[in-house]
Amino acid sequence: MDKANKSFDRFSFSFLLFSGIVYLFFVLLAAYSNRLAADDYCFKADVVEYGFFQSLKIYYITWQGRFGAHIIINTVVFFYDSFPSLFVYAVLLVGLYLYAIHRILKNLLTFSFAHRGLVFWVVSLLLFNIFLLTIYDLRAFYWLNVSAMYFGGIAFALLGISELLSASKSIFSYFILVLSFVIAGSSAENFGLILNLLLLLFLAYQTFYQKINTYTYPKTMIAFVFCFIAFLLMVFAEGNQVRRSSFPDTNVFYAAYRSVKYLYYTILALVAQRTIFFFVLSIAMIYVGTLCRNEKTINEAWVVKVICVAIPLFLCFLVACIFPNVYAMGGIGEYRSLAHIAFYFVVFIATISFLIGYKTYFPQSLSRLLTVIGSLTFLIMANDMRINLHYTKQHIASEDARIAELLRLKKARTTGTVELKRLYYTPYNIFITNEITANGAYSSRCISRAMNLGFSFTVENPTK
Repeated sequence: MDKANKSFDRFSFSFLLFSGIVYLFFVLLAAYSNRLAADDYCFKADVVEYGFFQSLKIYYITWQGRFGAHIIINTVVFFYDSFPSLFVYAVLLVGLYLYAIHRILKNLLTFSFAHRGLVFWVVSLLLFNIFLLTIYDLRAFYWLNVSAMYFGGIAFALLGISELLSASKSIFSYFILVLSFVIAGSSAENFGLILNLLLLLFLAYQTFYQKINTYTYPKTMIAFVFCFIAFLLMVFAEGNQVRRSSFPDTNVFYAAYRSVKYLYYTILALVAQRTIFFFVLSIAMIYVGTLCRNEKTINEAWVVKVICVAIPLFLCFLVACIFPNVYAMGGIGEYRSLAHIAFYFVVFIATISFLIGYKTYFPQSLSRLLTVIGSLTFLIMANDMRINLHYTKQHIASEDARIAELLRLKKARTTGTVELKRLYYTPYNIFITNEITANGAYSSRCISRAMNLGFSFTVENPTK
């Protein structure tokens, strides 16, 4: 019977891994067709005109202090002319997520259990895929400047955490630790604030309870110091004050009140139409928990207490996550800036679900069956990506044709203003559209500067 169960377990995880890889394949296949869009060209224009480092300084003084994310953006746009696709960036970003999550799991789940090596990779892929499926707007993952700020920050934070938990004391380990938390701490104001708060709480936990191996304490201290310094450099940038002036002043107490009010809408926007993905995550993590449990780990009363305490604490944590947006902008702003909240949801549900499987008598056979059925979700969503990609490629083809036309006009030494055909429109576009919305639009000026055209352009019947 045990041999049969092991075979069923191996099949279940192999199928979950296969379905997850299929979905990720189409995510990366879409990335191959991805191009710079809108504000991306503004970053590229500044690199072309002022150079890699000088453009960082200009943005820092005039608009924002997110130098960690800006370094990533500048690096990508610097090489963009050699390879006009964001495929390599997406592969590296996804690889960083998977590698970091895998290392964290190996450091946290140190005990042995069936199919340990396979489970770690399956869970790493599962967490990342569910994160992509539950973010507020998938297009933000592909939009370079937004992706670097909100997704890149999380990726480097995970890399830093994986190094923090490792037993390595090498110089290289500390270098990666510092680099990761400097970039993460300066990627975005809202995420940087929460990351520093979490590091401070972890540091306090080790200081007063001393339940963590001693090698993590100095690493945590170093991580917090550098992350906090990076955060301060970002927040007090001159450009941040300029940017802040474009939003209404908000009282701290009023911002706190509105943050609680926005909690409902934040959860609703995240959970609506995404419940099935959280269910798939939950049941798969319960299954992983059942593989790790034994009679000594069972404590159902403890799990109930943890859930009863964890849920209200998590809701309070979400309010803290929303507060920076409300205080800075007077409202919640674009939902893409709350990508880190979607990640916290994934981690919270995965952790609670694992504990249910690990600490209770939840039937392993049922969790196994539901995991296999849930794996079909990734195949369905992969097919959805395939269909959307078909229409998206037509949009990208029209965009490539526009770039080719602009280069032809540049070669012909065109001056003044020219009118171009509109890009192919489809509601199924996976990416942020790069269409010009008005004569002399900000994005068209940036494209002209980035390509050093020497002329301006508009499109047929631009929308107002």
